[in-house]
Amino acid sequence: SGSFWLERYHNKSLLAGRPHLMEIMHGNNIAITGGLTLLNSGFWTLHPVYCSNVHIHNISIIASACHEWGDNCGPNVDGIDVDSSQNVVIENNFISVGDDHVTILSGRGAEGIIYGRPSRNVTVRNNILGTGMGLSIGSSVSGGVEDVLYFNNTMTETREQWGQGVHIKTRIGIGGYIRNIVWDSNLYHSTGTEAIIIEAGYQSQGFCNASNCTQIENILLRNLIFHNSSRPGRIVCAGDQPCSNITFDNVQINGFFHDDWGACDNVVSSTFADVSPVGLEALCTAEGKSTTTPSDTDSKKKQAMAIMFACLVFTIVVVGSLFYFSDGIRKGLDSIHWCCCGSEPLLFEVTHDEVLL
Repeated sequence: SGSFWLERYHNKSLLAGRPHLMEIMHGNNIAITGGLTLLNSGFWTLHPVYCSNVHIHNISIIASACHEWGDNCGPNVDGIDVDSSQNVVIENNFISVGDDHVTILSGRGAEGIIYGRPSRNVTVRNNILGTGMGLSIGSSVSGGVEDVLYFNNTMTETREQWGQGVHIKTRIGIGGYIRNIVWDSNLYHSTGTEAIIIEAGYQSQGFCNASNCTQIENILLRNLIFHNSSRPGRIVCAGDQPCSNITFDNVQINGFFHDDWGACDNVVSSTFADVSPVGLEALCTAEGKSTTTPSDTDSKKKQAMAIMFACLVFTIVVVGSLFYFSDGIRKGLDSIHWCCCGSEPLLFEVTHDEVLL
């Protein structure tokens, strides 16, 4: 029973880690179904790791003590943790737990990087979610996570419970990537903390660099409705590995206690359409941040260099002609100044001697 482990977790008397209730390792062509109920795990409930072609459907995962937070519940009582696995479908289940309803992982730290087996091609659809902390990616993603779809799921917990809805989380320095992730047409009746969180420093401190920051890119949130959310949420990415191509399309959050978005840090490209409450786009485009893509930036640099080169050639031609065409001296310099500086013509006359000096 999970209560045995959770009681000892809370009173700090555990001599070892808490166990997973059901773990499948190195499996292929796996079906978990048939009205199965997984009840009251002490830690993660269902953990397929290093698996391929997995179908989890029509089962129930319940942590009955987690309807209210207390000593009979605890952190990490997850529903389904897909870990370093490919071609996974999770559908038509009921999941009510104490932490992530579903999350996608791929190993942690040096071991995850060396083994290098990503989680990819995962679809999570048509599930009913009770108590818990939403549909997540991370935090252990050192092997990479890509091509994940969360579609048409419904979260039914109440205001008195604590979960968020959308959560991307990665720890400082673990590397890997999170890309091509979609939340589409999900309904959340209540998210007791924040509706949406994207964070690169989850439960960690310090700094990372381009070699060991997690790359987060191509994230789409579309047709999402959140009722009774305490806060809209926040996006906090790493300074040395900013997030890119973050899209919010028809995202509606209402019934909140606090209507201000918390932050949008280190996001280099983003798109927003029909987002409520407003304010996130302004944070993402504030001074010191950019919403241009790298290709746009390169294009603008090339245009600027072309203009500078044209001005240089024009300057050489005009100055060379100053010694022969005294009537064109002022007009020539006026043209140079306008081309390179963008202001009104110069308001003085120039002679040959002044040019030679």
